[in-house]
Amino acid sequence: MGTYRLDLLYKWSSGRGFIVTPRSKIKWGENYIGDMNKVQENESYLLVNLLYNMDERGKVTNTGFSINTNSRDREMLEEVKKVIKTCWIEYPDTPESLNFRIASVLSGFTGINEWKFLEP
Repeated sequence: MGTYRLDLLYKWSSGRGFIVTPRSKIKWGENYIGDMNKVQENESYLLVNLLYNMDERGKVTNTGFSINTNSRDREMLEEVKKVIKTCWIEYPDTPESLNFRIASVLSGFTGINEWKFLEP
């Protein structure tokens, strides 16, 4: 059984939003630690650490998470937590789907409708 950590990192400012985690790293069985050096001082960010175990057959168990952000928007954070609890803890969704669900919550609170991957 393997233990994995996948960080989903988002940043935004001036009406532009970016998914910092490379698209190629958002998948099962991949360890990825978010690069906070890609977030500038004037940017808001949300870092979601997803933790899980996966057995040889690909079954995901023991999911957990933590959140780090510089946003003071408590309502937004509560909505992000609800999505993670529903789509990660209770019924593990794919990392790709969870990523877009979180970006959708961020859109609702930031007004940014399009979240682009930072990678080229």
